[in-house]
Amino acid sequence: MSFYRVSTPAGVPVWLAYVDDELRVWCYVHNTELFHLNQGLFEDFHIENSNTYERVSAAVAMAAIRAGLGTLDPGINGFLLRRFRADTSSLPVTEVFALASAEAPRREHRPDSRQ
Repeated sequence: MSFYRVSTPAGVPVWLAYVDDELRVWCYVHNTELFHLNQGLFEDFHIENSNTYERVSAAVAMAAIRAGLGTLDPGINGFLLRRFRADTSSLPVTEVFALASAEAPRREHRPDSRQ
């Protein structure tokens, strides 16, 4: 559906997110080179709105991937990396980009006007 560059409240970009046609939120993890469902981002995107979600094009999303957005420090986030590496429902980058280009555009639910 759409790609978003996710930044912390301090303005630091931390994730590349993909919101699919079912409104699930996937995050790109550079360490695994895969997109993973992210329940925390789902809750933030649809309910809490603590982070900032900047909608970006597929070209900008690919540039963010190449630049390493979504890289986790194993010393700090080892538990997350282990969970992501064990994830059997992750999606390869090529599949996400194919899904994004194949989906018909439609209005996404956003609880506020920040997009």
